[in-house]
Amino acid sequence: MPIEPIDLQVLFSRMLDVGKEQAVQNQLVNVAQSVQASELVRKTQEQSNSVNQTKETDEVRPTGEGEGKAGAGGSENEEQKKRKSKQRDRRASFQDPELGRNIDIIG
Repeated sequence: MPIEPIDLQVLFSRMLDVGKEQAVQNQLVNVAQSVQASELVRKTQEQSNSVNQTKETDEVRPTGEGEGKAGAGGSENEEQKKRKSKQRDRRASFQDPELGRNIDIIG
């Protein structure tokens, strides 16, 4: 199907509109990136200016002499160590010794 001269007149008049639409689409990408960048900057500034909540740890801190109970502090620490060692033993006993040694090949 050949292009007639009348078709060319319509196409040439529409070229300006198409060019404007493509320019707007290219600008939208740039605007979206700048909005995301400004949002990221705002969040990082907010985090750096705010007080951060600390995470609680399960560490046992040794008590110094004169702090806490003299006799009970040591026995509690020993009991916790015993519980942790029992938990480790339980974890070790549930591991499969054949895990990772056999490869199943389905053909």
